[in-house]
Amino acid sequence: MLNTLKFGAPIRLKNLAAAPAGPENAAAYYNSTDHQVAVYVNGGWDYLALGSEVDTLEGSMGAAITGDGSFNVAAFSTASFIDDATSFTNAFLQLDAAISATDANVTLQDAYDNGAAIITDGADVAISGDAQLVVSATQGIKSNILEMYDAAASVTEYSQRRYYDAIVLTGNTTEVQSEFDCAIATWGGIIINYVITDTSNERRIGRLLVTHDSGTGTTISDDYAETDAIDLTWTAAINGGMEISSTRSDSTNLSMNAEVVRFQV
Repeated sequence: MLNTLKFGAPIRLKNLAAAPAGPENAAAYYNSTDHQVAVYVNGGWDYLALGSEVDTLEGSMGAAITGDGSFNVAAFSTASFIDDATSFTNAFLQLDAAISATDANVTLQDAYDNGAAIITDGADVAISGDAQLVVSATQGIKSNILEMYDAAASVTEYSQRRYYDAIVLTGNTTEVQSEFDCAIATWGGIIINYVITDTSNERRIGRLLVTHDSGTGTTISDDYAETDAIDLTWTAAINGGMEISSTRSDSTNLSMNAEVVRFQV
């Protein structure tokens, strides 16, 4: 009767630091190194899942899994794109279909990252009656370039607004400021709103208005206010495109921040 299995008492497994050699299928032991119960199945050792591990896994799945491990359809009852999911596979397939239906542009960031155009077609609003993209973020829109066009006219004609920081205007030098170049076949004129600071923190704030006649003629005006004489003048010329040059009559450099608006012809 030595081989008789006695019910009512716990079965004690062999406590080993490593798997025993030459096991048979269904052999089991306690691995004291990994603190797991191992069973020999179909020619190899496999660990049994502990109840605590299953509970942790169910908890990490959230409400989508019930206490007995079943899929919980009700967990997705408030979802917008997952309708009566029957399994996780089914839920992901429905979500994939919803994403695909949006032409892969799920968010503005996705569209930007993918190099795609961001097209909005929102509901009419009382401000103008046209569809608008409303930005409610406290910091608004940040960009180094903005292009605007008349929706009732050709989209190929627009104004362009760019910002440049810390442009160096070299002392005792006349130099072309490449940030302000204009292709005369594209741009009919340019407005430059600027602030200039010298090494003594004296400042000039102003606006340059520059245009051309598509040939050799240009005209430029500089309207400004300054805390002290900055000793700076501007000129414009046609040299392939329209170029704008600064002339600094003092030996020290100036620093210029500028908002540049270009208008197409």
